[in-house]
Amino acid sequence: MDKMDNKKKVITANQLDIDVWVDWMANNFDTAKRDYPEMMELFKEALQENPLAISVKIEQTPELFGNWKNEIKDCAETTRQRKINTYLELIQGLLYHYKFSNHYNKASVEKIRPELLEMEAYFTNLLTKGTKQQQKTSYVWQNNPDKELPELYSLMLNKYKLIAPETSLEQFKAVFTGQAIESINPIKWHQDNASELLYFIDRLQQTNNIVHNPKRADYQKLKACFVKPDGKPFNAVWKSLKTNLEINLSPDKQKAIDELVSNF
Repeated sequence: MDKMDNKKKVITANQLDIDVWVDWMANNFDTAKRDYPEMMELFKEALQENPLAISVKIEQTPELFGNWKNEIKDCAETTRQRKINTYLELIQGLLYHYKFSNHYNKASVEKIRPELLEMEAYFTNLLTKGTKQQQKTSYVWQNNPDKELPELYSLMLNKYKLIAPETSLEQFKAVFTGQAIESINPIKWHQDNASELLYFIDRLQQTNNIVHNPKRADYQKLKACFVKPDGKPFNAVWKSLKTNLEINLSPDKQKAIDELVSNF
């Protein structure tokens, strides 16, 4: 066998396809940083070796603006926030952080600076609005929602029977994927037991399956996402229940909920 066959192939900056890589990276920047650190380093080398090519790509950045705005329109809130942060990182990198040694690249950035500043202002404003509205969204499952939410739904519906039989998977997912509270079709808890429901949410928070804020519990979110079996809102005094939560819950039900949550 030829000795060359046993050698690991190494991609050099000269071999890196600038056009393909920049196009893909612009729309997958966070993935590129996380999964392809070596390619990112090669890209930095390529910047130095191909100043004219990268200048063209820099000047095409404003053309991505329309696509970026369209991409975030129908996203779940957490995905939307992540994409906005990614776009801002790229824009602010060109404006403030990337140190271009070649005068062609610097000139390209200056040429589109007004457009970059407009793009920065647009996404910064969206990010600020999203932060202000964060309390008005449903819960956000932290780990692997695509895989784990259907599993949680099945267990709660079939094995533990904690939610109404007519609960749909899409309805269930909406409660755990950061959807606007106004759009939520609340899930009917299996019985009029506010302590039981509160304990379930508390266990999800304590196990970091959903976001936990120890300084202020969001009972508005809980009331918007879950209702009594008859469809009416829970009228419990949540803070009082929280103080003596485990005392108000039967040992069997506490054990069942602990067992359920331990799967995630």
